[in-house]
Amino acid sequence: MMLNKSARHWKAHTNYFPRMIDFLTKAGSERVTIDMEANRHIQYLRAPNKNHRLFREFFSAILPIKMNEWRQATMLLRAYYIARAPVVFLSVLYIPLVDYELKKNGWSKLLNCIQIFLNPAVTITMGKAMVFTDKSKLWYYSIPHDVKYGLYSLVVTVPIAIAVFFHSNTSAPPPYHWMFTIMNLTGSMFVIFQSVTEITLITGVLGFMLKVPPDFMGATVSCLANSLGDLVANASMALQGYEKMAYAAAIGSPFFTILLGTGSVFAVKILLGLSTSMTDLIGTYGENAFVLLILGLLSTLLWTSVLNFNARRSVGIFSMSIYGLYIIYSILIRAEIIHPYNMDAFLISSHI
Repeated sequence: MMLNKSARHWKAHTNYFPRMIDFLTKAGSERVTIDMEANRHIQYLRAPNKNHRLFREFFSAILPIKMNEWRQATMLLRAYYIARAPVVFLSVLYIPLVDYELKKNGWSKLLNCIQIFLNPAVTITMGKAMVFTDKSKLWYYSIPHDVKYGLYSLVVTVPIAIAVFFHSNTSAPPPYHWMFTIMNLTGSMFVIFQSVTEITLITGVLGFMLKVPPDFMGATVSCLANSLGDLVANASMALQGYEKMAYAAAIGSPFFTILLGTGSVFAVKILLGLSTSMTDLIGTYGENAFVLLILGLLSTLLWTSVLNFNARRSVGIFSMSIYGLYIIYSILIRAEIIHPYNMDAFLISSHI
């Protein structure tokens, strides 16, 4: 009896260890195919009229903190929910939600009708203030003057919102609900771009106050701040289950940025008749960044071959350690403890 009990106990543990190792080394999650039409019409037959529970649905959609999440959260997590509540509230009002994995695909009739005229008006007003304002002053001061451009859009968007309100139903999204993804895309890009721009300006001011050289700020803090938009987008895709797409974007986006950025600068300077060189463009830390970039790419090719394209958590830690190594090298170069890969100025002048 004791032998059988011990055998069952040992068998349970031996079955548990492979699952534990599998959990620790790889995600092992497989996306389940969803029925978009079923989610879209899940409440269609329950509604007695087109505006059934209109306001209840609206207030439930704009609620920044979900009650079920609040009840299950710890004190620290509740503090986080309270801190982010204003941002979530403004984002819900401004950016339409189109998610085919949700019931009714995220459709909220009254909220989406409001967003038809609110989203373009806010985007036009703030975009005009950011792009065409005087660079000697903050763009916030131009919003009262540029709000009229956003109000001009109401001539077109308000009739569209009224037509959608009378045509649509609260229980199911209309067939043209996919068109809200356009406002979702423009609104998300605008918010991410504005947030990254503000963070970059703050880091630039801090670097100026602390008398940090601009090339060091551009190679470390500023480039990290400029990459926050890609980091947020890729992390969001990975959390939604599109980790392959996120990883492809993490590799392809830097290539596209480097090629387009360097190529456009060279092309503009050549067209203007200005002399340019790669040394002037990449600065002191460019060679180090290039060497570590090649190291990261070679290590990526190595682990994809060894692990049969099965990414693990250790791979992510290893990739971040390469970036940490680049930061350490940059700090040591800034402190003049080690020498960068590029040539010194007096060597370049003597060679000329």
